[in-house]
Amino acid sequence: MGEEVHGPLAQTPTPSAGMQKIVTKHSFFGMKGKWKRGRHVVVVRIRSDRTCSQNFVFTAGVVAFTIAITLGGQVLADRFELANGETIEGTLLNPSERPRRVWLVRSSDGTSLQFDADAVTHVTRETPVQKEFHEIVSEYPDTIEGQWKLAEWCQEKKLEKERHDILEHMLELDPDHVEARRLLGYSRIDGKWHKREQLMAERGYSRYRGTWKTAQEIELSDRAEQTEVAQKNWIVRLKKLRMLVDKPQSSDSAAKEIREISDRHAVGALMLGISKEPAFRVRSWYLESLSRIATQEAFSAIVQIAIDHPDPETRLSATERLIVLGPHQAASYAVASLASEDSARINRAAELLGRLGVSSAVDSLVKVLITVHTAVVSDGNSEGSTNATFTPSGGGLSMGGGAKRIKVESKNEAVLAALVKLTSVNFEWNPTAWRSWMATRQSPADCDFRRD
Repeated sequence: MGEEVHGPLAQTPTPSAGMQKIVTKHSFFGMKGKWKRGRHVVVVRIRSDRTCSQNFVFTAGVVAFTIAITLGGQVLADRFELANGETIEGTLLNPSERPRRVWLVRSSDGTSLQFDADAVTHVTRETPVQKEFHEIVSEYPDTIEGQWKLAEWCQEKKLEKERHDILEHMLELDPDHVEARRLLGYSRIDGKWHKREQLMAERGYSRYRGTWKTAQEIELSDRAEQTEVAQKNWIVRLKKLRMLVDKPQSSDSAAKEIREISDRHAVGALMLGISKEPAFRVRSWYLESLSRIATQEAFSAIVQIAIDHPDPETRLSATERLIVLGPHQAASYAVASLASEDSARINRAAELLGRLGVSSAVDSLVKVLITVHTAVVSDGNSEGSTNATFTPSGGGLSMGGGAKRIKVESKNEAVLAALVKLTSVNFEWNPTAWRSWMATRQSPADCDFRRD
């Protein structure tokens, strides 16, 4: 007794005499689309110009049949995506063929199928646990309890897609099954079930790389990613340009290109170049480009170079750039550097403020005229070492753990020099006198403290 065929096949015209018979008892290829208990949706496409002497052999062609057929026999292990958009399942018979000329596929009842190499766009090999799922699926009754046990089995085996399809099927059996709804991402609001995606979309959120974000957040994230890529590209590009500088045939053009950089994304690469470049001439080119870019990031980079670069000549060159760009723009960064725990850095920042003529920094300079640092020294039983830390108060001696912590007073020469230059007076190392003088001036913080 043959299989009863339902659905679209019943209305499908009978194939012409020139076509091979393609459907026999139990010839099916597997699931397509959602999992349905006891049924497979199968797409079969044939050509009338392909034959085979024993089994039915055909390739993707012009006539399509959609067949719903009852499950039976072995479930197949491989999924074949065809160039025409259809998908079939079967077992690949020639997996080691290189180069690929044809795809030979066998269905569960032994029917052989042949596809041209370019007729198949992608092949997915079914894992052993997926095959096991298809073999045991019919053992679970089509009830809420049976399908729930099957879903738990899928969870244990980490078959997320199959589990999802089973939970969806459970909702067909019981639309109000709370646990299935919850696992599928539904929430019950005002007596109605809503998908989380729908609720979040109504609130203006979209799924973006595993999290929910607003359109503005997505735009900012994309922009930040694009900026990061552009910055990394500049590191590579600047490195290549630097190599070309050392080649006689390309030195002039490479130097010109470096000096004309104006892309804001190049700031990080230029800073990195300045920190590693041994030649002052090339460092000056990088500084020139930073000055041309003239963004706040570029300006801050030049200030940092003027304070922190180990080469005095490079620091002076950066300072000269700041004088041209606008010295008062550097004031806040340089003043903030006065709070450093490193007395050497305090003095470099003070030197910069003095050269830039930032008279509004006088009060901040007075505060660090004399700084006190905490030094930790050994007790004499081992080789001595010192760790100095800036503190706002002075004096004192403390002991502990076999080591001594002492307060070390530092008179900052560059700070005093900056104060004298900015005010045209000299109260030397007397902070009280400096503050008294400032009080008598009664001038706004941004005025020029120098005498008329």
